[in-house]
Amino acid sequence: MSRTVSRFVFAILAGLSAAGGTHAAEDTGSSLVWPPLPSSGFVAGRAATQADIDAGNAIFLLGDGSRSSGEPIAIDIPQYALFDDEGIITVVVVVQAESEAGRSQIGARKPDGTALIGQLDQFKLVGTQPQSTRASN
Repeated sequence: MSRTVSRFVFAILAGLSAAGGTHAAEDTGSSLVWPPLPSSGFVAGRAATQADIDAGNAIFLLGDGSRSSGEPIAIDIPQYALFDDEGIITVVVVVQAESEAGRSQIGARKPDGTALIGQLDQFKLVGTQPQSTRASN
């Protein structure tokens, strides 16, 4: 495994271990009740740093591990989203959004605090206002 990939995997694992403190969505049957968005624990308007990973504010670090080469994506952070993993829809809170070399990646937290990373096209961005919506599995 290359040093860059190793550092990227380490950054992901560091983010997973620091994933606590996220609000959970309440599932009331097929209708989801969205919780308040967090007031901390995210990176907005700039690329994440190793310090953000260490503090649990970021989930991934684009670059060689010593400095970020990512650029922030111009979306509201934090915000609600629905993550589509091959047809399985999961409620998440977006906590990071960056692009590098034509790749747009999103870092998000599931209601149980578990971190995940996906491509922008796997997310339906819902916005910053709590709302009830229906998600099918």
